[in-house]
Amino acid sequence: MAISLMTPPSAKVTNMESTTKWLIASATSSNLTMVYNQQLQLFFDVASFLPFAGSITKTQDSPISLTYVGDTADRHPLPLTTEKRFFLQLMRAHLQCLGQHQTDIKDLLNFVSTGWNSALAVVDEIHQLNRICVTNCSIMSDERLEVKAMMLLPELRTKVTIGFEVGAAAEAQGVKCRITPRVDVAYGEPFKSNKMAEFLKEKVVKDVGTGSWARTFKDLKGRLLVRGKK
Repeated sequence: MAISLMTPPSAKVTNMESTTKWLIASATSSNLTMVYNQQLQLFFDVASFLPFAGSITKTQDSPISLTYVGDTADRHPLPLTTEKRFFLQLMRAHLQCLGQHQTDIKDLLNFVSTGWNSALAVVDEIHQLNRICVTNCSIMSDERLEVKAMMLLPELRTKVTIGFEVGAAAEAQGVKCRITPRVDVAYGEPFKSNKMAEFLKEKVVKDVGTGSWARTFKDLKGRLLVRGKK
């Protein structure tokens, strides 16, 4: 994606936002502020990145920042939830370690856009899950997010905790996520936790962002109700 420091015509701005979800918010000297998907604001010095930077003589990186602005939108503001903050912190840490004079601007933008798309896929799974059960999110470490969903089976006087551990790693191409389901029977019927975890793993690992967590949760709940009534 080519970047020009000249303010583009409004038609080009509109087209860029509709095709890439990127919008140039401001350009001053060699500093550029861009917004992705109306949620993330990226500020950086164009002169520090290839092909503008002289990689042989450039030795110091310039300030770069990534902030969440989705909660300040005039229409339909989106709060900075725990899961969004987790991914934002992960991406910020990666950008602070980035060798700017060895990086193309297109690769910088690609990291932010694909990384945030991965984050939103997990965010959507949690949103869909929260619509059908009580769900809690906790940041366990810089690269681990834990999502717990409460499954209540009053007919069987049983409570099961379904956990989805998200292991995330920031890479040059974006953010890679590894989903590890965990199950714990808090009380009630002696269902086998390992068998339930295997069932969840088969269903949710490959389809993050498609609502698979909520669908699998409901599927498992139905199976447990049938099994417990026998």
